[in-house]
Amino acid sequence: MVFNTASDCFQPHPAILDVTYLSMKTLLENGVTLSFLTKGEIPARFLHLFRLWSGRVIAQIGLVSLSERYWRQFEPGAATPEVRLKNIRSLAGMGIIPEVRMDPIIPFLTDSDDEIERLIRVIKELGVKRISLSYLHLRPRIARQLEEELSALFRKIIHSCFQNQPWAEVGTSTKTKLIPKPLRERGYTRIREIAQAYRIDSAICSCKNPDLRGGICAPQRLIKRRSLKKEEKRDGQLTLFPC
Repeated sequence: MVFNTASDCFQPHPAILDVTYLSMKTLLENGVTLSFLTKGEIPARFLHLFRLWSGRVIAQIGLVSLSERYWRQFEPGAATPEVRLKNIRSLAGMGIIPEVRMDPIIPFLTDSDDEIERLIRVIKELGVKRISLSYLHLRPRIARQLEEELSALFRKIIHSCFQNQPWAEVGTSTKTKLIPKPLRERGYTRIREIAQAYRIDSAICSCKNPDLRGGICAPQRLIKRRSLKKEEKRDGQLTLFPC
């Protein structure tokens, strides 16, 4: 069971947290493995639950930058970078090694070598072994929101990345603008080289980069589970069939 493909179940709202806790508890107690992605703070009761069922929990933490300036401007409703690092530390301490999802990477703002190396060095120290990567892509509503909420400097940076880009269909989106392919290619190459130097595996999210050779941005452990062949009992034997 996959949580949080389009939202965050650890939003700090009592009703959301209550229904999330009940759902996760029910799934885990009934033998279902769950996966989640979050940029929020994981409350203590969830950590206690995950400790009881650590073998059935797969985690991704969304973290693009350790910069407070970036967090305040682009992700003020999410947990601080420090809290997300605490999530990683807490999960790793119970044997759940999270992956980090670097999305959305913003050119000239969060993808400098120093910025990337600082982040990768810190998460490496916490035991992270894999990251997934995706540069910012714009949908009409996101574009309007950024126009309304960003400072003049950040609006200028965003405009410079997308000003000549056409609207296209990407994944499940009907209208999306991508950062120019050469810019993304150079950025991904640099980031992956830095990650490799720290012995961290990396994958380019193919969902948001259909024009590049990418990978699957889901956690590696989830990918492996999905690729396992289905088992069917036949004549007292277990026969394996493809998914």
